[in-house]
Amino acid sequence: MRCASDGQIEKPQHSELLKMDIDQSAEILRLRATVRDLLALSIIPEAWVGREPPAIAADLADLLIGSLKLDFAFVRLCNPTGGQAVEVIRGDCWKGFREWLRQRSVRFGQVSRTEIVTNVGGAEKSCSGVVIPIGVNSERGLIAAACDRSDFPGQIDQQLLSVAANNAATAFQNARLINELRTAQKALRDQEQDLRKAHDELEIKVAERTSELHKSGSTLQKREHELLGIIDTIPSMLWSASPTGEVTHISQRVLDYSGLHFEDFLDLGWQRLMHPDDREDTATAFFQAIRTGESYNVVHRLRRADGEYRWHHTRGEPLRGPHDEIVQWYGLSIDIDERKRAEDHLRDTRIKLTRASQIATVAELSASIAHELNQPLMSVLANAQAGKRWLAANPPNLLETNASIERIIRDARAADQVIQHIRGLFRQESFEKKQVSIRDVFSEAVRFLHGDPRKHDVSIDWQLDEHLPTVSVDLTQIQQVFINLISNAMEALEGSQSSPHIIVRASATDQNQMLIQVIDNGPGVADQERIFDAFVTTKTNGMGIGLAVSRSIVEAHGGRLWAENNPTGGATFNVALPVSPVLQTFDVS
Repeated sequence: MRCASDGQIEKPQHSELLKMDIDQSAEILRLRATVRDLLALSIIPEAWVGREPPAIAADLADLLIGSLKLDFAFVRLCNPTGGQAVEVIRGDCWKGFREWLRQRSVRFGQVSRTEIVTNVGGAEKSCSGVVIPIGVNSERGLIAAACDRSDFPGQIDQQLLSVAANNAATAFQNARLINELRTAQKALRDQEQDLRKAHDELEIKVAERTSELHKSGSTLQKREHELLGIIDTIPSMLWSASPTGEVTHISQRVLDYSGLHFEDFLDLGWQRLMHPDDREDTATAFFQAIRTGESYNVVHRLRRADGEYRWHHTRGEPLRGPHDEIVQWYGLSIDIDERKRAEDHLRDTRIKLTRASQIATVAELSASIAHELNQPLMSVLANAQAGKRWLAANPPNLLETNASIERIIRDARAADQVIQHIRGLFRQESFEKKQVSIRDVFSEAVRFLHGDPRKHDVSIDWQLDEHLPTVSVDLTQIQQVFINLISNAMEALEGSQSSPHIIVRASATDQNQMLIQVIDNGPGVADQERIFDAFVTTKTNGMGIGLAVSRSIVEAHGGRLWAENNPTGGATFNVALPVSPVLQTFDVS
């Protein structure tokens, strides 16, 4: 699109419109790379299962230094229920970080949101740093990172650091739960070992007493009484059964726990003690052991006298005679309810974390798709309304109506192109960037904006250098960036006391880059960095996704996007894009 002598913008030629139909492989590759990074960070906590908290913090610090190519990393993980925090530091480019954090805490309290610190390396090395809290007011800890890259920390850097930090905090919490579980398991194992020892001692005493009873029938009742006393004093629930599985003895602890009598356990009456959902599996395992002579081992719920069901681990072993025949079954049941609750709590926590991550991903994707489709659909609506007015004229203006319909078809195809782009993303297709002139990008952006009647009359002053190199970009994506930046500038000027005015500048720099600036004379920007965070907006009906998506697109092209307030009022949004290796220039006269 060219500028006519009277300052009006001519409609783009057919050849220029064809340039919109470009392959989109590079953007897909970038998105796929970002997804791979996120998946890699999401899988990392699996390697931290069972690790001690200091090892988790050290692994995270090493990961930030090694994988994300940082020069400094600080990790603090806190236990929300109390206890000493774990801290690890790597790299020395931010030597004054601990003092900075102490002074910042004295002045402002806990870190409640992401903070970016410039020039953290001092005179020795130019580095930028970022501090990201974990949890509300950093109650679960925080991470700090620094790097000498000029574009650090970008939006993707912050997102990856946030994902890594939250995964580490989750692994830290899991490690605490696992440690508690292991402590409980160790106590249970010690108890089981004591019970086995008592069981073995009981078998020896039973054999000795049996031998004595054979020798002295007169003392049989006395010996039996002694044996029953030993069984009843063992700190667990014990039972015995005949080779056919009929109960022969129940310890007093079993009777006290269940509130039943010995007769209630006869003729398979012991199944009344089982939870209805566990009864069939318990019976199957028990009779399998009776039939095969193998050990009996099952975990099930047993009803207490007050009606509460508690988890138990029940084991049974056969006592064999001199000819390897089974003469008796002995078993014990150990209460593992606390351990089972801890395991269930840990599993529920992991499920909740996975569900929360899925909901956040769907929400962000939905907002991004809605934002991508908003501009072409608004243009379709404006042209449809215009066509309706032309048809309602007396006589109907068919020429203008046909022009409106053509614009509707054009904008509908643009919306379809966005949909195809999203479908290609889910099909993991690839595309290639092409050489385009920045003039073509601006022409298409202005065409979309002028389709909105609310923005039709805003003055735009174009200040393009005489000769500009081409850039290698995805035309659709970069157009979306400038549509968003110019539209934001127009909306910032609504209700302004001064005459609304926008300047768009483009010039080549000495660093093989092209600098494009969108300048307005509006109220300016309150927080020049936070406005690029997803879902942060100052608009009444805004979603807060436009600038976040725009920064991601620019960074995917190897560029930068940042905001500045003008000394005389208003704001400037800067886009720096790398120029093409082959410099193709065009005349802007």
